[in-house]
Amino acid sequence: MRNRIKSNIIRCRKRPPTTRQGVAYVFALVMLMLMASMSVTMLAGTNINLSRNQHMKDSLSAQLSAESGLEFMRMTFMKLRMPENTSDSTLMSRLAAGLAEVMDETVNMGGQTVAYDGSTISLPTLSAGDVSFDCTMTALAPDSEGVPRCRLTSVGSCGLATRKVSLDMEMVGTSAGAFNYAIASKGGISVSGSAVIDGMTSSEDANILSISQEAFAIAIGGSATVGGDLFLTAEGEDSVHLQGGGLSVGGTSDINEIVGNHVHTLPEEPDFPQVDLTPFSALATNVIDSSTDLSGPGLVVNNARIAAGTNPEFKQDTVINGILYVEYPNEVTFKSKATLNAIIVTEDATGQAGTNELYFKGQVSAPGVTALPDTPEFAAVKEQDGTIILAPGFGVQFCGGVNSINGTIAADQFSFLGNSNISGEIAGTIIGLSSKDLVMSGNATILVNKKDSNDQPAGFVQYKALSVIANTYAEGN
Repeated sequence: MRNRIKSNIIRCRKRPPTTRQGVAYVFALVMLMLMASMSVTMLAGTNINLSRNQHMKDSLSAQLSAESGLEFMRMTFMKLRMPENTSDSTLMSRLAAGLAEVMDETVNMGGQTVAYDGSTISLPTLSAGDVSFDCTMTALAPDSEGVPRCRLTSVGSCGLATRKVSLDMEMVGTSAGAFNYAIASKGGISVSGSAVIDGMTSSEDANILSISQEAFAIAIGGSATVGGDLFLTAEGEDSVHLQGGGLSVGGTSDINEIVGNHVHTLPEEPDFPQVDLTPFSALATNVIDSSTDLSGPGLVVNNARIAAGTNPEFKQDTVINGILYVEYPNEVTFKSKATLNAIIVTEDATGQAGTNELYFKGQVSAPGVTALPDTPEFAAVKEQDGTIILAPGFGVQFCGGVNSINGTIAADQFSFLGNSNISGEIAGTIIGLSSKDLVMSGNATILVNKKDSNDQPAGFVQYKALSVIANTYAEGN
């Protein structure tokens, strides 16, 4: 009996450990569930963070893409030219046509086209990898002076993120890229002897450009000085020829430094201006022919036309007022002092037989049409300012001294020889219109003042373009 009771007591004492094992098991399950829950929570938080980071990355990429769209369009507008008579009513249609032409030349649009619905211009989506941008142009009301305006909007996309930026634009007059240089020639440029090309206020005013593809597009020799840099489009090693003990380019005589820092090969040709002779012929009301007496001191010529084949020589001091219109063929020579309160314009003799030359063998002063009196006789001519010589198909040679030239001069070929010296300044650009070389030699000196030059000189086709209106950048709607 005692043994049985003892045995039962022993069995009862063994149960608590079993209970403790159950509690531990339950506790372990609870902890496992808690840890699993925490893991899920942490995983969810990690996924959220990853999504947030991805969204931030996409948002930044979309913003950069939108900004890239604005920059792409700004570069495109630099190539865009619209007719001078573009108005508020024709701006958008001409802008659409111009954009289609420019983009067709520069961008592979995969068969897509620039769309215009009468109020909005839409460009095809441009993509690079996982980013893209869409650009549109919408018309705005003209400003208080009637200048046409529009708004450029660029929407950048990356993943699910989009960003929108915009700029307002206005129509402005624009000039050909060649006018940014002291000398811009379609032919070669040769500067030798002790010739000098320099800027009046800045060395950049003396930059010279040749788009010739022949050997020696630009040749600098002897003790010649070019205050600015050399720009060309030819890529051959012989495109620039530098030879001489005392030459200087860009302020240095070190050939290696010149080649490394002051010679620039452009990826594409700057545009040259198109000549427009339309306004000039009717302004020349007086005729000079073989029967005209050009002798005697103090000769004054007003609004004259030189008949073809006259080959006149102005032997005494001569004042030209208004316009001097030269028919071809002709050789016109100024042997003594010449004052040009005028613009000299020739017929377009490009490709024509015969000799067509303008010779300046004496002292020349050329204040231009701005020096004319305000009289009805010269009213129409005074509107043609900014140009002194416009001679397509003619050569122009300076052999004497030149006091100043208050404007741009353009011809098929230029020669500055001997002691020709523009000791005052040339407020404009020397434009070589043909593939013939422009030559400077001897002690010829050209000092260029771009600060006071007319950026839209008479006698050239004028264009309109778009320019950003300051402080109009905006983000979002």
